[in-house]
Amino acid sequence: MAAIARLRPLVVSWREEEGHPTAVTYQGTSNVTSWLAAPAAIALHEELGWERVRAHGIRLAEQGGQIVADALGTKPIPGDPVPMRLVPFECEERFAAMAAIREAHPVELAITESPGDHFVRVSAHLYNTREDYVALARACAAYVTHN
Repeated sequence: MAAIARLRPLVVSWREEEGHPTAVTYQGTSNVTSWLAAPAAIALHEELGWERVRAHGIRLAEQGGQIVADALGTKPIPGDPVPMRLVPFECEERFAAMAAIREAHPVELAITESPGDHFVRVSAHLYNTREDYVALARACAAYVTHN
């Protein structure tokens, strides 16, 4: 039973903190909300222009990644031109760090892991603003300072 309690999904789920089995039940496209919202989302992207939306996301992710990196005294990891950046992050265990940050600050975040290294994943879309990344930067810096 103890092994099941430690079971973590390979893909971060919005219900990850609830543990097994909920954390592995509603991942990504298994949740019907995306299916119901898809036609409206596609129409909006077509109206705004796919390349324009993508370019906006890339610029915003670069800006957001730099804001978070500056707060942590590091540099974003260079990568492909996509609306996401990885910023090195110091923590012992990523799930504990995410839980502590979410509890103390009104932010949502994902901390990813590569053997021996952790990264804050900074993503961007139409609904994000510069202020979102400032709040994320403050929350991450406060965690690092106090842990």
